[in-house]
Amino acid sequence: MKKSKIKAFTLIELLVVVAIIGILAAVGVVTFTGFTGSAKVSTTKAIHAQAVKSLSAETKKCSLGGGTYLATNISCSSAYTAAAVVTSIGASGNGGVFTDKNPYNTAAFAVIPGSSYVTGQVSVSPGSGTKTLILKTCTDDPCTTAGYLDATIVLE
Repeated sequence: MKKSKIKAFTLIELLVVVAIIGILAAVGVVTFTGFTGSAKVSTTKAIHAQAVKSLSAETKKCSLGGGTYLATNISCSSAYTAAAVVTSIGASGNGGVFTDKNPYNTAAFAVIPGSSYVTGQVSVSPGSGTKTLILKTCTDDPCTTAGYLDATIVLE
């Protein structure tokens, strides 16, 4: 009778492979978490810049005498105020002009009216005058003063 050789991995070889896979998975999870954290900060900064650019463009359009502000019913007359613009942002946030989602909480919109400072959200509030908008964005989690982006837009 012929003896057949059985080819198989030893227990030590299998344990070494499992250990290597575990180490690679641990390093991958840490790296992935770092990438997602920096992506959220970058996305928040981009949304802030886009909101500033959009509101500045709408302000310029109104100063040139055109139409309505933010495609709402606010006429670009001398009567439009920062408070009216903030109210329209609240109305448009539910499917209107600013539809971006908060990168830290995708159930919430990224551009919101008011002065509540939540990580990942651009808060738009009236400034000290009737023709001043203040945009404040928190990029840190949790919010700290070092992680705020600020912008002021004067309605013309």
